[in-house]
This record gives sequence, structure tokens and C-alpha cells, in this order.
Amino acid sequence: MYMAGVLLAVGTGLPAQAEPETDAPAPDRVIVKFKPVGIAGQGALNAENARRAVGARFLRKFHRIPNLEVWELPPQQGVDQAIRRLQASPLVEYAQPDYRYQVADVTPLIPNDYWYTTLWHYNNTAAGSDRTLDADIDAPEAWAVTTDASQVIVAVIDTGMTLIDAAHTIPHRDLQGNLWQNPAEAAGAPGVDDDSNGYVDDIYGINAITGTGDVYDDHFSGLGVASHGTHVAGSIGAMGNNGPAYESDVVGIGWSARIMPLKFLNSSGFGALSDAVECIDYAIANGAQIINASWGATTFDQALLDAITAARDAGILFVTAAGNSGVDIDVTPHYPASFNVENIVAVAATGYNDELALFPNSKKLSNYGRNTVDLGAPGLRILSTVNPNVWGANVGWLDGTSMAAPQVSGTCALLWSYVASQNPTYQQIRDQVLATVDVPTYNASIDPATYITDKTITGGRVNTFKALTGLFAPTGFTAAPMGRLATLNWDDTNLVESGYEIWRSSSMTGAFYLVETVVANTTTYATGPLAKGHYRFFVRAINAHGAPVDSAIATVRIK
Repeated sequence: MYMAGVLLAVGTGLPAQAEPETDAPAPDRVIVKFKPVGIAGQGALNAENARRAVGARFLRKFHRIPNLEVWELPPQQGVDQAIRRLQASPLVEYAQPDYRYQVADVTPLIPNDYWYTTLWHYNNTAAGSDRTLDADIDAPEAWAVTTDASQVIVAVIDTGMTLIDAAHTIPHRDLQGNLWQNPAEAAGAPGVDDDSNGYVDDIYGINAITGTGDVYDDHFSGLGVASHGTHVAGSIGAMGNNGPAYESDVVGIGWSARIMPLKFLNSSGFGALSDAVECIDYAIANGAQIINASWGATTFDQALLDAITAARDAGILFVTAAGNSGVDIDVTPHYPASFNVENIVAVAATGYNDELALFPNSKKLSNYGRNTVDLGAPGLRILSTVNPNVWGANVGWLDGTSMAAPQVSGTCALLWSYVASQNPTYQQIRDQVLATVDVPTYNASIDPATYITDKTITGGRVNTFKALTGLFAPTGFTAAPMGRLATLNWDDTNLVESGYEIWRSSSMTGAFYLVETVVANTTTYATGPLAKGHYRFFVRAINAHGAPVDSAIATVRIK
């Protein structure tokens, strides 16, 4: 059996951190630091006397910052008045308001790659009457968080990879630094199967058609479509910020992704099922975490399903194109997108306005499926790397769900590398990306029939920045007494949190105060001794860029 590739075409440093911005101070709290004293117990007595003088109530002190306290003022005592009185005391080093801080705005990181400004899908500025502002994946904002995808291997199972020299050994200059290498073959002897896997000199990957390590992308369909695999790879991981010396450079989502090119589609864009399975098997054997499959067919095939299931069992995420025929694949299946396997992410193509993309060559829409296709991603007029021996240039434009799938693969690679220290599973990466999509708002200029809101499972388009920063409310939050202590428990529902804040109110109606901050992945916390009474608590998920999100409130009574 042969599988048709989904191919359509048209024509030919780290950012500086912003300082936190301050808002109006809390109206009922002050922060006081006392001068050190040499007599044991005298410091605490001085602080107690000072609190009584202004009628304040002690809220907290700090283990590693001595003599610093936070107080709550009575309603009749203003912050400015209390500070003046405290600063007049010879015992006080300083007194100040309890200022409130807000999350620092993200300063987008703009690479210097020559063609960056034409990559509308990264930053849609609505330059044209047919475009909607910010209908994009927010790549510059994501790059302000991280550009590093080097912890992840992405297997691009496709038409191969451009090797620009006659001997097929030198990769495309915008990809050569990001290609995965087989260490045994890279360090081995030429013409020898150094790792005994059946392939000679499979330094970058394999050509399953010829049974060799020559992954050269010879694709040219004769329909104005060429270099399909190279184009896909560039969207995932073309080297970033390496211009403007090369006036033909683009940038991929993961500036340092490790691309493993595996060729099973021939020069016309067709390939045998057995060769596709061989490539999946190779990806499993060589540690790929993500497979990008920008191809498909309408025939159900158990062997392909078994191979994808084996990839799932190996912990691999399988990102695939939904197809370009303008059909509902809930009704008319398109495989592998229509397989019901947990590791599959099926991707529709979107255009300049978050609508289903209409491809100019075929005049057909992207495939869709309310119960089958997971999300959309930009797939219209995407500029990426190509074979200069065919195109006469190092970059070119293509359309299709083939171009949409790598937007998701690149996002997953960037996220996976960002949280690599947590050893995430493919399910966690998949869930985070799907939970943080942008769901478009109504646009009167767009045909409602093409809106992705009811054409995909999530109803949205991938947002790389939100995938890296999106937080969710901790669930299952409880507070229980344990003698004079309170024990808090919650579910860790987040992948990208930097930690959790514990907030407490000492009455049933009073204000909440920050008690403690605990590290990421924490799910329990025990307070210090509490006085008798009722207390309310909640826990807040935080990170440097996302909006904080709170759990439900739990109440506990200390007897």
C-alpha cells in the first residue's frame, strides 16, 4: 500500500528581564525592620511595644531576614501615619508600605533572521485587510521565556532532509546545527554499520526506501511542491538568531531542536506503509520523544495503528496532519489522524484569521473534525527551509496541514525541553498544549462555517507562549486540623508552575495574607502552631509569566 503525502503549495541572546511594576500599596499593612540589639529577648519586646503603640497586629516574620516583620493596621490607623510614627523611633531601622507587585510584562524576543518579519504565523500584525491582529502562535513572547529545545529529539518522518552537496553529507545551513546525530555512526568508520542496526552510515537518520543512511530530500512532485520534509523540519527547528549574515534565513519554533530526518516518502511524495513503520520503529529505538507525521491516507491500516501504539508505549508523542480535502474526518476518516490512540495530536490548518485555511492551489479547506481533530495551527503561506538545488533558494512558501502539524510539534518540543528536569510524560505535554489554545472570538468578516471553534475538539489554535506559561487552578484542596496545626493538601494540576503560595485568613470574613511559598510539584503543607479559632486557606499557582491561579477556599477550626 502507498500513502499520499499531504502536500499543497503556492508560487514559488537572552532578553533582559523587565523590572516588576508596583501598584498602590496594601491599605492596612506595613513592613517594619528593627535594629539589632545585643540583649536576648529585648528585640521581641521592642517589637511588641512598637506594635502596641500603633495598634497593629503581627502577621509574619521571616526565617532568613532577621528583625523584619509584617503588621496589620487597625482601620483607623493610616499607613502613612503609622510609618511616620515608626520611623521616629530609634529602635526602627526602616518602615515602609507593603507594596503590591504585578507580573512583569513579557518583552517579546525578536530574532535577527532575515525573513523573520514575513513569518506571520509567529506574530500576526494584521498587515493587510485580510488579517486579524494576534491570530498567531505568540512565538516572540514564547522565546522571551525560552528558545532552547535541545533536550528533545523530533523525528520528522517525511521526504528526508536537504543535503546541499553532491555527496549528500552537508545539511542545509539553517538546519545543520540542529540535526540529531547517531553517535556510533558519527564517530565510526565510513562505509561501516558501526552500531549493527542494519544501516550503514546512518549519521542523521535513515532512508527506509533504499535501506541506507542517505536522507537526501529529493522531493519534487511536479505540482509546484518540493522539499516537503525539509520545510517541515525548518518550522520545527531552523536555527534561530543566526542572521543577518545569511540573507535567506528563517527561524524555527525551537531554536535548538534536535531533528531526526527519517525518509519514507519518495520524490513524488508517496511512500509504502512498511517504510513508514520502519521509520517509526527507528524513532523508537533511537530515543525520539516526538514524531511529526505530515502525511496520510483514507484507508484504515492495522499495522500503522500498531506502530503508533508502540510509539505510545515508548512514551512518544505523535503529531499528525488532519488532511487537505475540506472534509469532516469524523465522517470520512483520514489516517493516522483518525486513529483513536492517546499519543496522537491531530492538527487542522488555520489561516490569517483563525479560520480553517483555504488552500489557493486546490481551492479546498483544511480537514476538520469536532471529535477527531484536536486543534488548529497556522498552515497557510508558511515560509520555511527548502532544497536550494530544487527551489533556487534556501527558503520557500508552502500551504497545508503538513505545515500546521510542525507548528504543534515545535511547540511541544520547546515545552518538553523547558520542563525536562521534571521528566514529563507525553500525556502531560499533550494536555498542556491542548489546554492552552487560543479560542478565537467572533469576527463578522469570517464565514461562520469555517470557524475552528466548532471544528476541533479544543475549538482553538495552538499558542506557544501560553503552552509555556499557562497555569491552572489547583484542585482537591483541603485543610484539616492536626492538633494546633493545619495540614493542607491539593492536587498538582500544573506543569509549568515555579511554585505555590499559601494564603490564610485568620477569620471567616477577613483579608487573606501570604503565609509561605513552596516549590513546584508540592502537594502538601503544614502550618506552624495556630491560636484557637477558624481559619481560611487557599493555594495559588505561580510562575514568572503566567497569570496566578487560585484553588478553592478551605476552612479549618483549631480547638
